[in-house]
Amino acid sequence: MTLSITRAIVFWAISGAAWAAGGSASISGRILDDSGNPVAGATVWVQRMVEIGRDQLGRVVPTGVRFSAIAQSDPTGGYSIAGLPAGQYDVCAEPAGKGYLGSCEWMPASPPTSVAEGAISAMAPLILRKGTIVQLAADDLGNLIVPVSGIATIRGGRYFFPSVETAAGYFSSFQRAGQSGNQHIFTVTIPKTATVELFLDTDLLVTTSSGSTVPVDARSGIAVTGGPDTVMVEVSVQGAPAAHAM
Repeated sequence: MTLSITRAIVFWAISGAAWAAGGSASISGRILDDSGNPVAGATVWVQRMVEIGRDQLGRVVPTGVRFSAIAQSDPTGGYSIAGLPAGQYDVCAEPAGKGYLGSCEWMPASPPTSVAEGAISAMAPLILRKGTIVQLAADDLGNLIVPVSGIATIRGGRYFFPSVETAAGYFSSFQRAGQSGNQHIFTVTIPKTATVELFLDTDLLVTTSSGSTVPVDARSGIAVTGGPDTVMVEVSVQGAPAAHAM
């Protein structure tokens, strides 16, 4: 998951279970798309913002209860998460499929949700906005790219990690969506109002369909503007070492 949120506090990785004994509070709400329709099957996660304190030696340390939990929205878009200890929480929703943006993606940081001990908090709806799916089709006639994970592909020490970046520095990674013959498909969803630039972290030589070399480890100069439901970008990869930007 990619977030545009930066907070001056300590965050902890999300898991399906709490890291400490839960409390008696709960959070409930609905997940809607930007047309007001309920979204089923979205993942909702809550994460307690850990306070910062100092120990006896004056060192900065996290204090308080570390806690995170997840749930999925039902057919009406509803969700409920119980057993929360009191505190300040980030609450975000992620779509189950492609084409929508998470409620905390590509957005300024939203205020945390305050949860009191024993309280039942009704959240305002979390909105999953329709975005533009950017498809990156990488022709790989030399069979250099081998899937390892959702974003990492590698063979014999070579690597290929595609992403996009905005002029303001927002960075989002592609996810590998599949393969057709020697062509690998990667996707990332951007806002329909955004313009992004392709960024390739790779040691392979990458060229456009016209044969021009694509800069790597730097902004490529290939710009994509949101608006349509889908935009396609095609490149080719070769085994010759790429010229890395300094």
